[in-house]
Amino acid sequence: MFFTRTLGTVLFGLAVAAGGCSTSPQEQQKKETRAMPQALETILQMTLDLEALNKYFHVDSLPERKPLRILKNPHIPESVRLEKFGASAVWTSAEDAKDKPVFEFSSVKVEESLASVAFRYAPEGIAGTIEFQKQEQQWVVTGSSIVEN
Repeated sequence: MFFTRTLGTVLFGLAVAAGGCSTSPQEQQKKETRAMPQALETILQMTLDLEALNKYFHVDSLPERKPLRILKNPHIPESVRLEKFGASAVWTSAEDAKDKPVFEFSSVKVEESLASVAFRYAPEGIAGTIEFQKQEQQWVVTGSSIVEN
């Protein structure tokens, strides 16, 4: 699954081999999203678990950052459950996220054996990307980058 932010509009698509399917892109996206929820959940959780991110959350000195709030996205199924700091993450609407620390998955792409995630954490002014590869039925991080703005 991948999505990108463009001019305030979030556009989504799925990048999974369709095998010659003649359904509309919307129908194909729904079908593929249902087929890959475990991979998506795994990739997103691995993103939150990235060791290099931990120093930006400051939950010991800023307890209001726990539980982690993640910006809701209609194209990430509500069944995706993520955890951080020993607690379930909370999906938050843009309206409810005003003036609150919120983590945002700005781009996600999941294919059969490759995946990538782009994210932002505005309270700390960071953005980053992570690349994954499926090796022996397990997703592994093959590269990551975090930039402070």
